[in-house]
Formats: sequence, C-alpha cells, structure tokens
Amino acid sequence: MIFFEEDDVRPNEPSPRRGWRYVATNGTVFAVMVALTAAGLLILATLMAYSRVIVGWALALVYL
Repeated sequence: MIFFEEDDVRPNEPSPRRGWRYVATNGTVFAVMVALTAAGLLILATLMAYSRVIVGWALALVYL
C-alpha cells in the first residue's frame, strides 16, 4: 500500500485517499473490485446461457 503525505495535497485538489486514485494505489481495494467485476461477468454469462431455460421455467410456472 502507498501512503501519501498530507503536504503532497494542494488545497484545490481532492485528497489522494478518495476516489479512483485511492483505488488504483490500494491493492486490496483493487483486488476486491476486480473479483466483483469477474463474478458479475460470470453471473451475466450464466444468465445469458441459461436464459431460454429460465424463461421456459417461468412460463411453465405461469401456465400451470
């Protein structure tokens, strides 16, 4: 992890501990974001692959 000195921050700039700059410098936060993105894409791909099956089940439940 990279630590920033308070003197490095100019008054008109946002703190480096906030926003994307913090995410890019903090390895744990970055790893969690990458893992969540990968999980979301996997879920989306699964839903797309099984969408016909899911719709079929939903229609079967509606018309039973």
